[in-house]
Amino acid sequence: MPLKIFVMDDEESIRISLKWHLEDLGHQVITAARPHLSGMLPGHLCGQDKACGNALIIDYRMPGMNGLECIEMLLRQGCGGYASHILMISGNTGAIDMTRAREYGCTVMQKPVSLHELERWLEDVEKNLQGSLASSK
Repeated sequence: MPLKIFVMDDEESIRISLKWHLEDLGHQVITAARPHLSGMLPGHLCGQDKACGNALIIDYRMPGMNGLECIEMLLRQGCGGYASHILMISGNTGAIDMTRAREYGCTVMQKPVSLHELERWLEDVEKNLQGSLASSK
């Protein structure tokens, strides 16, 4: 099942590598270097009836705001798409407030993230989405 995945990371090499790999797996990928360049923030209120994306892969440390602050904004704005499946990546996961990350439903992984770990996470996202589709029928 192809997913629409948003990748937000200020490190171009990581952002582009993830994009290429995810596209090779058949997914649609949208990237941004920082939250304010994403088109999702700031000031957008989500007024859509259905989710505009399936998953968000976000770096914790970015210029202007951290990943948790970005997710908080998305949730405040009513995001029901990207914010429902979140993978937060960081070179220093010890700096992340894990209590908040769990509250927001984030999976947290240490950089460098292995492609195998990434694919396992995507399989879980796909299963969750298929379960949601089946239960809504």
